Parts: sequence; structure tokens; C-alpha cells
Amino acid sequence: MGQQHVDLVITDHAMPSMTGAQLADTLQATAASLPIIIATGFAELPGGGAAKYRRLAKPFGQPELGRASQTARA
Repeated sequence: MGQQHVDLVITDHAMPSMTGAQLADTLQATAASLPIIIATGFAELPGGGAAKYRRLAKPFGQPELGRASQTARA
């Protein structure tokens, strides 16, 4: 199978093994220009590093997702 290209990553913040911010940091280490959106129900993302990523408040609908993806890729 050929190499695949990722345009955008959308991840939840609360996950069992790592947070969305930790996943984003790991991805950014190898793909610094990769846009990342962290979806969360928290009012504020815990931890200072998460502030550098686009936050998408849950619950969200199609319009909010569309705006977030456009902003993250800009």
C-alpha cells in the first residue's frame, strides 16, 4: 500500500492512555505543520501545552466542526 497523506487530525482530549494534547505533541514532533484540533467537554484544557492547539468544545455540530477545520488549516 502506498504512502498516505494526513491533512488534519481531530482527537478527543480524554483518552485512556494519553490526552489529546499528548497525542498532538507526539504528532507534531514528526509533522510540525500538521493541523490538530482537540475536541473536549472541559471548559479549559488542563495543562499548559494544550493551549497551542485549536480547541473544539463538545457538544458540537457540523457548522462548528467546519469552522474549526478551516481555522486549523489556515
